[in-house]
This record gives sequence, structure tokens and C-alpha cells, in this order.
Amino acid sequence: MLPHFLLVTYPLQGHINPALQLAKRLADTSAAHVTFVTTATAHPFLTHAAILEGYDENDANTASDSPTQKMTRFNLAASKSLLELVNSLSDQGRPVTCIIYTLLLSWAADVACQLGIPSAVFWLQPAAVFSVYHHYFHGYKERIESCVKDPELTLNLPGLPPLASRDLPSGDEKDYKKWLDAKPPRSVVYVSFGSLALLQKRQLEEITKGLTESGRPFLWVLRKAQKVVEGGEDERGMVVEWCCQMEVLSHPSIGCFMTHCGWNSTVESLFSGVPTVGVPQWSDQPTNAKMVEDVWGSGVRGRVSGEDVVEAEELIRCLDAVMGEEGEGVRRKAEEWREKALEAVREGGSSHRNLGEVCG
Repeated sequence: MLPHFLLVTYPLQGHINPALQLAKRLADTSAAHVTFVTTATAHPFLTHAAILEGYDENDANTASDSPTQKMTRFNLAASKSLLELVNSLSDQGRPVTCIIYTLLLSWAADVACQLGIPSAVFWLQPAAVFSVYHHYFHGYKERIESCVKDPELTLNLPGLPPLASRDLPSGDEKDYKKWLDAKPPRSVVYVSFGSLALLQKRQLEEITKGLTESGRPFLWVLRKAQKVVEGGEDERGMVVEWCCQMEVLSHPSIGCFMTHCGWNSTVESLFSGVPTVGVPQWSDQPTNAKMVEDVWGSGVRGRVSGEDVVEAEELIRCLDAVMGEEGEGVRRKAEEWREKALEAVREGGSSHRNLGEVCG
């Protein structure tokens, strides 16, 4: 009998893509059977994938749930579903001989152990990062923790170059998820202008002033090359160098996305049902901002001054137009477009059908 690999992946595109490549390699090089498993959340992007039942991220996305609570519920539901799936495959004469799982799914190893099936983790990060974690749990914990606390220290681990605190793998910067969990529903302004746009100093100052004077909590993604003017971050605001944008946009505390209107950000805002304040810079962004404001009605566009800057007063007006009482219509439109986007990628939806036609 040919080996049968059950490949379980977390429903993030950065996990799904490499896991699919591994599945193809296993099938091609070993003539093995491969069953690819993910959750219903990712199902619109896949066909012929086994689905972990019992957890719907869209239904579970309530204001009272923290990411930790969601993950706990996901783990419980998915482990039960995986156990049932493996037993069902065995009853069908297709017994699983090995379970492979991606990061964040360590419970899959527990299921494999319970069933007496070998398991392996598919590591999606560099070997150097794995080595740091390994040494942390094998004699280097105190040294690593000391290095994290003191940026002047140098850490020497076997097989790795000297490391400073800034070189070590870390959790979420400033723990923005916990910060978001503490905010009321639809109260936070999420600000991000993509990885390419470099805002001029005057525009940065106006955004800082506008966010501060608006009185609304904000999460601002800003690279080191563009430092916030002093006073731009206080108890109402958090500034980070990176975050998982789709994770942030799907958080119940997010009420508005201030964006450069790049196409990826525009699509992600529509898919998340989050209204936008557009501050377009170049390329397709002005056209995207036009569509958002005048065609889809899911956001507003900041008007520039004579100095080609969207000033603080204008940004505050835009935030009020989206998040205040007058923004009810914009928020409703954003939610309508979310439903349309989800419908388009479901089986039988327009995007699904068109892709099928391209593939023949």
C-alpha cells in the first residue's frame, strides 16, 4: 500500500502556498497519496481540500473574543475534526500513515500520538530561527533572555553568527494584538501606507497632528526611516514597524483604515468590510481612491492642500465622515462590499467561475 500523508496547514496564504508545494513534491517523488487539510476559512481559495469542520472564523469574529480565545476555540474544534477525518479515511480504506502539520498547529501532533501515527512539523521559517528556539529550550534560555533585555550584549549560539537582541526572533512588536483587544469595537484607526511609499516630512506631521487631535485610538505602521514626530504616540496610539495587515483589518476594534489605496490594501479593506480614508500617492492609487469614494462608496478621499499635502483638519474631517454618526452609510457600503467579495470567491461565485474558465 502506498504511503498516505495528511498535510494540515493553518489558513494563512503564507502557510498554504509552501504546504501545497510540499504536497505536490510528496505526490511526485514518492508516488504517495496526499490529503491536504485546512479550515473552511481558506476553502474559497482551494478545491478538493479536506476541511476541518466545527469552526467558522467569520461567525467567531465577535467583539468579545480575543485572538487567544479564538485560537483556543480553533484548536479544540480542529483537533476533534482532524481525529474524525483520520478515522473516516481509515474506514474508507485510505489509512493515514503520517501527519504533517505547519506552524501554530502543534495539537496535530497530539492527535497523531493518540492514533499511533507518526507526525512531523513542516517548519516554514529559516533553520537559523529554528536553531535559536532549539537552544532556548536546551541550555541557553537565561543567556537568550539576558540578550533580549540588554541591546548591548552579544549572544553566541552554536552554529550561528554572533547575535544582538535586534537579530533574535520575537513575538508581535509591542504586542499590538493585546492592545487592540483592549479597545472598543470599531474605535481604532489603522494607518498604513504600504512598503514602498515614503511620505514627505510635512505629510507625516499632518497625519500625526490629525490622529492626535481626532481623539481616536490609532495603530500606525511606520518604518524606522520615517520616524513619528515627537508626541505622535501616547496612550491612545501605538506605532509599530510591522503587523499582519489582514489580521488587523479583521479585528473587531478596527473602525477605519487610513491607506495609500494600493490595490492589495484596497482589496483587503473590501474583503474585511473596513471603510477607508484614502491618501493616495502615485501609480494606480488615485484611481483606486476614486473608485472607493465615488463608485463603491466604502470610504472617503482626503483632499490635498496647495502644498500637495492632506492637512490635519482634512484628515479629521475624513475620519468623522467614516467613523462618526454621518458615516453610517459608508460603513454600511463597506459591509455590503465585504459580502460581495466573499460571494465572488466562493464556489460558483464570479471569481471562482472566471478562474475555472481560464484553467479550462
